[in-house]
Amino acid sequence: MFDTYIFFLKSFINFNYKKANFIFNFRYMHNKYLNSKWTSVKKVKGWRHYQVRNVFKNKKELEIFAVCDKNIFFNVTFNEIRNENLWLPGWKEMD
Repeated sequence: MFDTYIFFLKSFINFNYKKANFIFNFRYMHNKYLNSKWTSVKKVKGWRHYQVRNVFKNKKELEIFAVCDKNIFFNVTFNEIRNENLWLPGWKEMD
């Protein structure tokens, strides 16, 4: 009986820890990317400088818009934005 109670307690704590860790990671990820600035290595839709407008955690995508023309926006995945051959963090001056 006591062993069953201990097992239940451990599994309950482990489940809540994983849930809390997921919530913490999402909040961190959301805060890290929201309103962040990015420079495209190659021009995308005629512009290089973009800013994150929205974070879609389920799709693992970011909605970004061109800073000079807010009507131009599209989604990129987290893997794309982390690729240094495609995107650079911050607004950089490019040739």
